[in-house]
Amino acid sequence: MNKYMKFGMPSLLELDSLEQNVALCRKLGLSFIEINMDLPLFQISDLKAMRPFSDIELTLHLPEKLNVWDFNDGIREAYLKLLENSIEIAVEKNIKILNMHMNSGIYVTLPNEKVFLFSKYRHGYLENNRVFADRISKKLSETEITICIENTGIYDNDFIFEALQQLLAFDCFKLTWDTGHDYSSGYKDTVYIKEHFDKVKHLHLHDAIGNKDHLELGEGELNILDILSEVRDSVERVVIETKTATGLIQSMEYLKERSLIS
Repeated sequence: MNKYMKFGMPSLLELDSLEQNVALCRKLGLSFIEINMDLPLFQISDLKAMRPFSDIELTLHLPEKLNVWDFNDGIREAYLKLLENSIEIAVEKNIKILNMHMNSGIYVTLPNEKVFLFSKYRHGYLENNRVFADRISKKLSETEITICIENTGIYDNDFIFEALQQLLAFDCFKLTWDTGHDYSSGYKDTVYIKEHFDKVKHLHLHDAIGNKDHLELGEGELNILDILSEVRDSVERVVIETKTATGLIQSMEYLKERSLIS
């Protein structure tokens, strides 16, 4: 493995504080925690108050419903301000990675098809995306922070593809490859990820089988060794994205048994 690749964990629902997450992170010998901003204990005011840890890094997983493309000006502005506030916290706390999802938006179900409003009104959607990219890239211009966009099984939508192309033209935007999401969606994201592999900087690693993902490593059908070998020259941080302490412990044993971590 790339000696510079760091392994980390997500903040866990079963733990009630950042300190408890840090304690588990240390116990497992991991390097960082990805803070889930959807959890009530990790809202903006909480993040502002948290103290940095000298031995444990943090990354931020932005709220999953973040919608900087919404056609409602007030909603869109609120999400942009949330993102800007998150960037300010990241600067203050020395956080280098913000992970985000694309949002496919609202759709209307017709008798024979499902129509996404972002696709129907693509010009406005892409204009909102351009404004978002320009505004946030300026906010990040004097920082070392990268926003990594995570695949969630929607890269087969052409309007998402176009928006991603706009974003990746800015150096502050890169990609997160989520292995379980890719598998459980029927590999809808694979083509895009492979064609833009030079942009993959962050990895969410979890196993999957059928439509179940976030399984501990070795419990599904993914070739974990091949995945880690494939990203070893580009990915800086790997989140072992099982969602329980037991799953993390067993995943760490899986990696140690195969000499992938010490």
